[in-house]
Amino acid sequence: MLDPTIAAAIIKASGGIIEKLFQVYNSKNPEDHAKTVVGKTYDKLVPHISTQCVRVLRALKKANAYQNPSQVLAEAEKMRKRQEPDIPPFEIDLTYRLKFLCLLGLVEMASQTDYAITQFGAQFLDKAHGDFRYSKAFA
Repeated sequence: MLDPTIAAAIIKASGGIIEKLFQVYNSKNPEDHAKTVVGKTYDKLVPHISTQCVRVLRALKKANAYQNPSQVLAEAEKMRKRQEPDIPPFEIDLTYRLKFLCLLGLVEMASQTDYAITQFGAQFLDKAHGDFRYSKAFA
């Protein structure tokens, strides 16, 4: 379980991103609202989202269904091997990455073991696709 002080620090550092996420979920058109929220919060999120995390998001989006960490690992590791074979492989347990992405609202957890990308995460990924900082994750 994530240490509550770390969770509180992340929420405080989010600069209102969490509040915006609640607005997305309560919106009548969540996709458009998520796009607006990403437009306003993207630059605040980028320093916290690594290229490896973008690969995890891509794996979840590709699956288009809830996945357990081992399923996400298999797909994300294939991407890493193809895109950046010289960097260290993914860790065996991606749970901490998935929970971190949950805290940011980019991923949701259906049970203790299954994760899926959120509307906000999908919109973040769309914007990241054109960002030079994440170019290796989309090569």
